[in-house]
Amino acid sequence: MGRSLLQFLLGVGLVALLGAGAFLLWPRPPVPEGWQIIRPPVDVAALAEAGDVIWAGGRDGLLLIDRASGKISPAPEALHFSYVTAIMIENQAHDIWIGHSAGVSHMGPQGLQTYDTGSGLPDNQVKSMLRARSGDLWVGTARGLAVLRAGGWSVYTRANGLASEAVTVLYEDSRGRLWAGSCLSNAGGVSLLENGAWKTFTTADGLAHNTVCAILEDAGGDLWFGAGLGSRGGATRYDGRAWHTLTPSEGLEEFRVRSLFIDRQGGRWFGSESSGITLLAGGKRKVYSPQNGLSGWEVITMLQDQQGDLWLGTENGLTRIRQGYW
Repeated sequence: MGRSLLQFLLGVGLVALLGAGAFLLWPRPPVPEGWQIIRPPVDVAALAEAGDVIWAGGRDGLLLIDRASGKISPAPEALHFSYVTAIMIENQAHDIWIGHSAGVSHMGPQGLQTYDTGSGLPDNQVKSMLRARSGDLWVGTARGLAVLRAGGWSVYTRANGLASEAVTVLYEDSRGRLWAGSCLSNAGGVSLLENGAWKTFTTADGLAHNTVCAILEDAGGDLWFGAGLGSRGGATRYDGRAWHTLTPSEGLEEFRVRSLFIDRQGGRWFGSESSGITLLAGGKRKVYSPQNGLSGWEVITMLQDQQGDLWLGTENGLTRIRQGYW
């Protein structure tokens, strides 16, 4: 039996070695002109800009990237967190908020303070964060939504009208309404908080899927919802009256839309879960994936910096595209 186990382990090791060798030797497309692949970080779930520095957060914590050189440096020791899902930088970097697997932490002039279940959060796994124009701080967790007002937390769950307690995306539209969605639950849909009351929209109303991973408002005031699971989903546009969904038959590369972004030229970017990203701009369509320069297949977050460069966070690194090169 010992010999059989040894043979099994040797076989597994050989397969792993051959796989690693094939990966290293497999020809990879060259990085296009004006593009840059940055690793580490590997898993990139959150991006923020502070002066000449891009903050990137993900499974392995925080890294700081010098925008001019691309040089990577670790975050301050006090901000060493794992599974960073949200970054918010305020007051010219004097106030830094980090959402992570052990709560939400604030680094300010008075030092570091972390809020968790003992402080009033419904769960320590923070999934999203938003500073509303009213000044309220909204924090989505795996088990509910919390808002910090006047020094105290209020919590919303399904018992209060929330569609799903796992809130992975938060968005405030131009009318000051709060939208909350979940990329972890396919039973909820998207929740709207308006005039102190919650309302839920689902596939029965026109959503492409009840698993909502991204929310965005375009220049015309229409709301977009990136959603999908399995072979259903898409990017749904809602103008306040009617719903319309973009699917692969209308230009998307796949049904599962993971992220949404509109660049300053009006180009619309649809990040997918496993097929890269689709750009619709000027009546044309372009798809970017690891086959033509993108760092990974799943596009989780996007940011355009003050210089106009685009930063795309994926499951396998960060892609930077210089202004004018997409």
